[in-house]
Amino acid sequence: KKANEGVEVRFIYDDFGSPAIKKKIEKRMHDSGIEVFPFSKVYFYLFANRINYRNHRKIVIIDGKTRFTGGINVCDKYINNKPTQLYWRDTHLRIDGPGVYYLQYIFITDWNFCSDKKINCESIYFNHEAATKEDVHVQIAGSGPDSVQPSILFSVLEAIYLAKKEILITTPYFIPGDAVVYALRTAALGGVAVKLLVPYKGDSKLVNEASKAHYNDLLTAGVEIYVYNKGFVHAKTFGAKILSDFGAKSAPYLTYGFPGWTCISVNNEFCHGIPSDNNILKEGDLINIDVSAELDGFWSDNGSSFVLGEDIHQHQKLIDASKQILRKAIYNIKGGVRIADIGHLIETEAKKRGYKVIKNLTGHGVGRSLHEAPGEIANYRDRFNLTRFKKNSVIAIETFITTTSTYAKTLQDGWTMVGNKGGFMAQHEHTIVVTDGNPIILTEMNEIWN
Repeated sequence: KKANEGVEVRFIYDDFGSPAIKKKIEKRMHDSGIEVFPFSKVYFYLFANRINYRNHRKIVIIDGKTRFTGGINVCDKYINNKPTQLYWRDTHLRIDGPGVYYLQYIFITDWNFCSDKKINCESIYFNHEAATKEDVHVQIAGSGPDSVQPSILFSVLEAIYLAKKEILITTPYFIPGDAVVYALRTAALGGVAVKLLVPYKGDSKLVNEASKAHYNDLLTAGVEIYVYNKGFVHAKTFGAKILSDFGAKSAPYLTYGFPGWTCISVNNEFCHGIPSDNNILKEGDLINIDVSAELDGFWSDNGSSFVLGEDIHQHQKLIDASKQILRKAIYNIKGGVRIADIGHLIETEAKKRGYKVIKNLTGHGVGRSLHEAPGEIANYRDRFNLTRFKKNSVIAIETFITTTSTYAKTLQDGWTMVGNKGGFMAQHEHTIVVTDGNPIILTEMNEIWN
């Protein structure tokens, strides 16, 4: 469709791994105006002694300024609409702005390798304004059999050796070299929490068995290995010490000695849930993650509720209501507006949608500490609160929208809160600067409204 509309569409596929494209789809693509070429064409499969010299990249670049990459192949099996089919779970990433440029260069290099229609690295492919609003750093590492150095391997090893608290790895094909195994064992023995997620059932029995070869050495060193049981987890993700990567510290840990780095509440838990290995998340769970942090003496707070996977328990309506109410509340906040009036707005909007609000959880000022004046920004009209928002002040404004309860009570662990009448709660939160007009949303990049 896009090619017929005049958009330049170029398509590279892996010749060895995608025989169906060559047999059934390539001609249709050509006829539609799509330029399509196989990478490293295989002529005789029986004599192909370098079948691993393939292009395994998953890159989509749109207009030179938006890029998708990750683990997802262009493949019907990801639709997961057949009960008898192996369920696929994957992760993909979107990047906007100049972080796309190196991916554009990689695609052009690959295209010129496999195509007879060469592309010059001209400004039309790179000369675009940055789409990002913040100064965010993105590093792309690309390597392959033609690389002088194994850049991806070096990046992974550096991240492992720099980790101070936690390393999280998801991979469908855990076939590491000795360098990665030694690095992970060293990190675990040094006190870093190393957690590996692998599929119970994969798309290759041989790879599944080979992946287990290093399990014993890793487990002995203290690495935790988890198995994904629902189907085939095809994601390749690597995370290490997210807050400390930015030089930041956990605000609830610093302020209250909270037994975790962030609050994660599940289902009937309203807030302040303690992260635990014993709490196994399931499809359809209502999750709330509330992240607050300190960096260089400045503090910020934000949070969001969402459904994990498919909304089989019908929580999305509650979540959408919380998002919509937060947005309306934020854009009614200006210098001089009474705090109680914003609380009245939040409660009124909740009632319109058939929901209630929690009255003993509130937003608050934030800046040089986690909680500053104004101390209470309630979700209802507090007739005793006569204070007004002040221009240039910084606040954390949040919604606490519930199905049945109006108060939250603390469980025996001393942290986790649930509703006094049960039910579920959705919470969404931004840190904003109050102005005479529209506020400045400091945590806008969390994209909780998307």
